[in-house]
Amino acid sequence: MAKMIPAAFYIFIFLFCNSSNAQKIVYDLFEELPIGHKVGDIVDDAGFVVSSSAEFSLLGGDIEVPFEITSDGDLLTTEVLDREVGMCSENLADVCQYEIRILISDPGPNVVRVTINLNDTNDNEPVFPESRYQLEVSESASIGTTIPMESAVDADVGVNGIHNYTLDNTFNNMFGIIVTDTVDGAKTIHLEILQPLDRENKDRYTLVLRASDDGNPKREGTATVDLIIKDANDNSPVFTEAEYRKAVPEDVIIGYEILNLHAEDIDERGLNSEIEYTFGKSVTGLVRQHFEVDPVQGILRTIANLDHESNDIFVMIIQAKDKGDNSIPGFTTVTIDITDVNDNPPIISIIYSGIERVDNVITIDESISPGFFIGLLLASDADSGNNGKFDISFQGTYGHFNLIVQDPSAPNEFQFTAGSGIDREKIPEYNITINATDKAEEAEDRKTTVVQVKIVVRDVNDQTPYFTSPEYKFMMPEHNEPGYSVETVLAIDEDEGPNSEIIYSLEEADGYFQIDPVSGEITALMSIDRESSASLDFYVTACDKGEPQLCNKTVVEVVIIDKNDKTPYFLASSYSFEIDENKGVDTFIGEVTATDEDIGVNGELKYSLSGSSDDFTIRERTGRIYSKRSFDRERSRKYKLTIVVSDSGIPAKTSSVSADIIIRDINDNAPMVIYPTSTNRTFFIPSAASSNFWIVDVTAVDPDDGRNGVIEYSIKGGDKYDAFQILSNGTVMTKQRLSKDWEGVYDLKINVSDKANVEKKSSVTTLTIVVANKDFSEPLGPAAFFDRFNLTVKHYRALTHNNDDEASWPFIVVIALAGVAVILFIIFCVLLARCHKKDKMEHTYKVPKEEELFQAGKVADIDGCKKHPNSQITVSAAHETNPSSYAQSKNIMKWKMHSPDTRLGNKQMMTFSSNSDLNTGSNPSLASTRNTHEADAEVQRLLYKLKINDADSMSSNSEMDPSSDSGHGDSEHDAYGRHEIGRNHPRNALKNYFVLRQ
Repeated sequence: MAKMIPAAFYIFIFLFCNSSNAQKIVYDLFEELPIGHKVGDIVDDAGFVVSSSAEFSLLGGDIEVPFEITSDGDLLTTEVLDREVGMCSENLADVCQYEIRILISDPGPNVVRVTINLNDTNDNEPVFPESRYQLEVSESASIGTTIPMESAVDADVGVNGIHNYTLDNTFNNMFGIIVTDTVDGAKTIHLEILQPLDRENKDRYTLVLRASDDGNPKREGTATVDLIIKDANDNSPVFTEAEYRKAVPEDVIIGYEILNLHAEDIDERGLNSEIEYTFGKSVTGLVRQHFEVDPVQGILRTIANLDHESNDIFVMIIQAKDKGDNSIPGFTTVTIDITDVNDNPPIISIIYSGIERVDNVITIDESISPGFFIGLLLASDADSGNNGKFDISFQGTYGHFNLIVQDPSAPNEFQFTAGSGIDREKIPEYNITINATDKAEEAEDRKTTVVQVKIVVRDVNDQTPYFTSPEYKFMMPEHNEPGYSVETVLAIDEDEGPNSEIIYSLEEADGYFQIDPVSGEITALMSIDRESSASLDFYVTACDKGEPQLCNKTVVEVVIIDKNDKTPYFLASSYSFEIDENKGVDTFIGEVTATDEDIGVNGELKYSLSGSSDDFTIRERTGRIYSKRSFDRERSRKYKLTIVVSDSGIPAKTSSVSADIIIRDINDNAPMVIYPTSTNRTFFIPSAASSNFWIVDVTAVDPDDGRNGVIEYSIKGGDKYDAFQILSNGTVMTKQRLSKDWEGVYDLKINVSDKANVEKKSSVTTLTIVVANKDFSEPLGPAAFFDRFNLTVKHYRALTHNNDDEASWPFIVVIALAGVAVILFIIFCVLLARCHKKDKMEHTYKVPKEEELFQAGKVADIDGCKKHPNSQITVSAAHETNPSSYAQSKNIMKWKMHSPDTRLGNKQMMTFSSNSDLNTGSNPSLASTRNTHEADAEVQRLLYKLKINDADSMSSNSEMDPSSDSGHGDSEHDAYGRHEIGRNHPRNALKNYFVLRQ
């Protein structure tokens, strides 16, 4: 038989085992087998082929097992196995197992996991705690009353355990048995009264209670029950609850009061009302070991420590009995659930073999192959629920060691194996920490078990130095002091001696940094500006001192952290934008752009206008400028803004730039002639003037800009003989040599226009040029000409009219004939309309011709005046006799009625004039509104007075005093050379009359 290894040594037994060779064998055994019984052949059952030199060891941890392994690999029992004794004696479960592990060295290690199920045989019969019981009951007990009785005990389990209770004699069904399965897996029994009791008829019954199992062969146990019938007591105690259930944590102290049971007896006094509390006879000894009940107060309390892992539930019967004669007790069932508290930490054990070890320090070669089996880790926790669940963590392995679940059916057993990448030059030793932490609900209640394992790796000199990171990225502030410590790089060479000593150097650092050759600390040699160098890259080289020297390099990036040291600036030194005048509010004008060499919030820019502005606004984030109103370029051509940009740093930095907002012209102004003015626009030139004879320089201005403000001049009319020209600069001169036949007045229409590309604007002014057959050589104004020749414009204008009349009489005859034809046509139309629509006459009134208004005829005297019998016109007697003195009017007037009101009320008169006024000239048409009958007479009176006045003016013009000319042009004369008509002149009175009537 193989030598057994002491159990106390199992925690640190070392073994070699290839995890791929782990096997599991399950054996089923019945109890009561003799010593030396062969459980199985491990080699055959595991399927191994071993040499004759193979060694077998039994690994049982710190638990003794009744088995041994022989040198041939046979597993034998070392004692008679009794399921009811030892490990399974207090286990009510059907399964009783032994878990053992067997190490096979041949020469490599193999671990075989063996599970032995110890099955029960029906070798025990049910046994009652007492062979005879005496029960008392009142004859007044009602049908259905139950009396608890003590249960039997069977050490067997499963079908071999107790399954049934019966009564041998029920006395004609007067009694029965009620069997109840309790939550703790046991059975409780009650004797039930099925018929009324009569003490006088029978005061004692002897019953046989039988308990039996379902084993083969079936086993039974009996107990005798003497039931004594007592005289009826007034009342029996009754518990306030038929059942009590209470959960109690397992860590309560001894003497902890669990329940205060209370039963009531409605008897008012005496012994019948005094209640005593006790355990029922069926209460087991296990319950009595842990609990007691106060006989007077009914308090249930603990008398021993509770352990959830041993017993998680207790069921007991409590009886309450008064002290009166023939007292019948009352009963209640109490169930106590022992709840788990996390009072057990996880247990970790590791089984090793065949490895060089000093205490807890293990030494392995760095050439160890991946998957090398180091040991078997077993973990467990005696608590239940989450308290019995735990997590395993494996720290300090650098990924070079693993914990692997060996068997899914045993999730808390782990193979401790080596992984790949074990290299002494990288990691010469491992301090591995294995933590097992349970999952208690509250973090502060969780328990942790820690196992430390140190693994030393023996060196082989085969490694190049390596950095702890393939590349480094460090941060440092800008404007640092020289010598500023940036960071330290670390290279590792796991060789020993000179081969592991590292020398650091820099490549491509460009004089910005240096490195300590021993420590690897990088320092700055100068102050660095982030805006010049946002980041700097260079190489760090690490070389050992071995032969040959081995080197490695890594990239280091130093990122310069920004400070708000840069002021934002605009991309242009100044800005100029344009906007059309008369544009509406919120018109986009332009956009300024600034930049800041800082980054982050230090580079976030905001735009604003310096000071307040009623004219412009700028968007804070975009720098876009918009109008706050419309602009008129003629009022202001340019606005100057100061735009401020600031960053968001603390403190903020700002800068400003000027921006000109130019109001772009649109052609909204017509040119205006400023010279000559209306008071000095008459010029006399000699009729002998040659071509290009200078007359006057016309000056005009246009406030618009560009082509809109460029002026061009032209003669629009009045140049009868094409004798004049105007140059581009406004100079008026003769175009050809003049003739004395052209003597007279020429009203030149000077057109002044801008050169806008679209929608040109223009204005017209009249320039009066008098061609005089006199001897002078330069243009003269009216005053100078009068002083020299004692002649005025009127003289030459009359001369011009005479020439025009002589030249145009055929044309006048044609016009007159055409006018007569038109009049006849109108008369015909009127007559025709009257025939078709009679009421048309009431809405049309024809103003009589002049000769009709003032012809001689039958007139009536009215206050010294005579009135024509067919009209409303009154004329003075002085003029009645000389109607021929009235100038013939060339006007044709018509009154057009617009509503069918009275003859003159609310009617509008429209006058259509020919090319002459009432006497000779061209005057605008007059329009007025007549509102009364008297208005008609007023019009006739004014017309009459106008004729008389015009006749007087014609005669007076020829005899005008030359001194009346002011010498300032013809502003004092009308178009015919007459003096300016006075404010009270009939012509103005007539004009004012119509204006007022509008």
